Amino acid sequence: MVRRVNDLVSVPKRPSLRVQSEQQNWRERTLRGVTLAMLPCYVLVALWYAFVQRVLPPMIGVFALSSSVTVVAVFARSLPFGLRTALAMGTLYLPCIAALRYGGFSPNPFIAFGMICVMGTLLLGRKAGLVLLVACALTIASTGFLHGTHVVERVPHWQSMLDSADAATTVRVTFIFALVTATLILAVNYLLTRSEELVAEKEHSLETLRQEQAERERISRNLELREAAFHKARELELLGRLAGSMAHDFNNALLVIWASLDELSLLPTLPEGAEGPLADLRTAADQASATTKQLRAFGPMAPRRASEIALTPLLQKAKAMFARVLPPNITLELDLELDAVIVADEGEVLRVLMNLALNARDAMRDGGKLILRVRPPTAAESAVPLPEIPAPGPDAPRSAGVVVIDVEDNGSGMSAEVKERIFEPFFTTKQASGTGLGLASTRDLLAAHGGHIEVESETGVGTTISLLWPAVHPRGEQTEEHPAPAPTEPVVVLLVDDDEAVRLALRRSLTRAGMTVLDAPDGASALTLARRHQSPIHLLCTDCVMPGPPVRKLIADFRELHPGRVLVCSGYAPAETGLHPDVFDDFLPKPFSGETLVARVHAVLRAPASGS
Repeated sequence: MVRRVNDLVSVPKRPSLRVQSEQQNWRERTLRGVTLAMLPCYVLVALWYAFVQRVLPPMIGVFALSSSVTVVAVFARSLPFGLRTALAMGTLYLPCIAALRYGGFSPNPFIAFGMICVMGTLLLGRKAGLVLLVACALTIASTGFLHGTHVVERVPHWQSMLDSADAATTVRVTFIFALVTATLILAVNYLLTRSEELVAEKEHSLETLRQEQAERERISRNLELREAAFHKARELELLGRLAGSMAHDFNNALLVIWASLDELSLLPTLPEGAEGPLADLRTAADQASATTKQLRAFGPMAPRRASEIALTPLLQKAKAMFARVLPPNITLELDLELDAVIVADEGEVLRVLMNLALNARDAMRDGGKLILRVRPPTAAESAVPLPEIPAPGPDAPRSAGVVVIDVEDNGSGMSAEVKERIFEPFFTTKQASGTGLGLASTRDLLAAHGGHIEVESETGVGTTISLLWPAVHPRGEQTEEHPAPAPTEPVVVLLVDDDEAVRLALRRSLTRAGMTVLDAPDGASALTLARRHQSPIHLLCTDCVMPGPPVRKLIADFRELHPGRVLVCSGYAPAETGLHPDVFDDFLPKPFSGETLVARVHAVLRAPASGS
């Protein structure tokens, strides 16, 4: 994965077509600038020979021709660049040959030959420059040979053309030298400018490369931290699944214990002194049930059921939980300024508070104080816009504003940079020991309930995390205005559970309530019973996870056979088995007492059908 990120942020190579285009543009500018500089030189020299020094009439035509060809080389952009470059150098090469032919080895042609070689190198490359150098050298040597063998004769009085005492000659030579040299300087200036551009571009590229390399290293480090956090989250998920599986088995055992205690309590006579031990057993079973619910709450498959929760007993329960994980050098205090009620899943709220408490513990390595506080919101907190959630139904409790739950510590605090990133998924300051998901999941949970989270922290002072949670008016204990009417015929329940002890305990509880119970250890056996039973089956009471066909198939086939209701009773959440809430009518999490089961069966049979 790190290699993949390096490939993504590595500096791409510049395409060759782009380089060629940029080089070609520079060569076009150089050709245009040099040839435009040579054009007035040709025109002025031609005028000079025509009106001032009329010693070489052929030179007038030569420079006139060079001027015309130069105009073509500059403005005929439709011609190939190589042809235009050859024309431009030819316009300079032709006057040089004519000057050597008629006047011998005067200095200006040699400067022009050097300029031809420089132009060829700039515009066509090093090889072209060397070829032009050889051509110019051969031209000079050939001219000397032809003059020496008298094959070609110089013009009469050619010495006068180089007479430095002659004012006109001095002006002419100086003028031609200045123009040719200026053109050469212009060509060299283009080269220097190009070199400076390349150096600046290289420096810019190197700086960009350094920045991208630093960014790549930062991404790699961040990715390593995220991978470590991801693996840690996977480990915690596996531990949570293991804890949930163990809690499920414990819940089944507790359900049998509760059912047995209910049966013992209904006996007409008990041995003397048995009531105390039975009460102790029930208390111990209740404590074990609370412990398994806490264990289940922190697993990834915990069943979620929103209900009204009073914060005072909830925080007292949280304090008892925190005492098991906080070291002795951390003092835990409760500050309950008001007793509010919220609507949420108790396990989710406990898990949020536990995450915040563990963060506070890590910030107080040398000890400190942790305060759990429930208070009304301040004026600023009341003005905070809360996320919009779907409107509650008509039976939902009335809103009571907002209540604030503070988790405050006097630990090391957070810097401004850390505070800005604490809600980023997988961001953690605990290296491999943290997952970086605690505060992100807390924020999402609060947003889902229409709440908000705020963080105040100062380095060396401590941190206060405030949970702004919508409060409700408690509806209180609701009594049955219309108790369930006595059925004209016994209620028939199809009970399905793969744990035999649980199935027998539930069967006894339902039978005591006057119901007819058909029980089966799996879905296939249950469907067989449903097909053979001629009279209606009023309710299917089934576990979520059992051998055989999936529970959703069991429910679908049962509804085709009988128009009954479906009550799912399990320690697992229905969603983890692919069971959608629309498929069943109600869900009862294990463990529960026999009385609770009977009451829930009557409630489901009275309620409108929610399944399909």
